[in-house]
Amino acid sequence: MSSLTSASDRIDQLAQDLRQYKRLYYAGEPEISDAEYDAPEDEFRALVAEHPELTPADNPLEEVGAELAGELYADARHEMPVLSLEKATTDAELEGFLSRFPGQTFSPTRLSPASNSSRRCGPAGEPARCRPPG
Repeated sequence: MSSLTSASDRIDQLAQDLRQYKRLYYAGEPEISDAEYDAPEDEFRALVAEHPELTPADNPLEEVGAELAGELYADARHEMPVLSLEKATTDAELEGFLSRFPGQTFSPTRLSPASNSSRRCGPAGEPARCRPPG
């Protein structure tokens, strides 16, 4: 098996896995934590960057939310635009992200080991519960 075929097979498998993880997350039944999700997502990103010709037409990283999201959450207008879907996993990345939003307050709240951190966010002094992305 050639390395290109192997990369293609791995990209297809990772895309399938990422879609499944998203479906479960948005159904309120996450199978893995955010940190566990990051590993296959990072591997998928690296493989697609190395082999852009193998990027699936239905790239799971270009989808915001999941099929069920529309059934679970009502549409909401954000007071401030959502400016990033990127993750921040280091102190430096988090500080860089937060510096883009002067006057905002952010305080992490852990829901459970299997779920994601949520952030209370809004103008300083007026925190509002943020919904999951999507």
